[in-house]
Amino acid sequence: MLRSIIDQGLRLNCALDTPGARQCCEFSPRKLDLDNRLLVLSGEGAVVQVILPVIAGLAADFSVSEGELHLIGVDGGSLLSIGPASAALDAGGWRNLLHAAFKSSC
Repeated sequence: MLRSIIDQGLRLNCALDTPGARQCCEFSPRKLDLDNRLLVLSGEGAVVQVILPVIAGLAADFSVSEGELHLIGVDGGSLLSIGPASAALDAGGWRNLLHAAFKSSC
């Protein structure tokens, strides 16, 4: 799914939840790496990294109109939330991609 995001050039809003802080950035990821136990999305000078062993699963949240993808930690909390950028014209493309990914996995 993340590869599809890059291939379509969608602009994203990523919120990385860390103890005591939430870091947000909007960017168009151009590169996806799974290296040295890290998931890395990067582009436009922004880099989002999540340590793979702490990811327990994925979840889709359709309570917001565009939908969000959450990387869920072993404690059940969201580590990384990914959705369309606030001013993105690609919100429909993101929503369709998210629906397709989770519909096919049901």
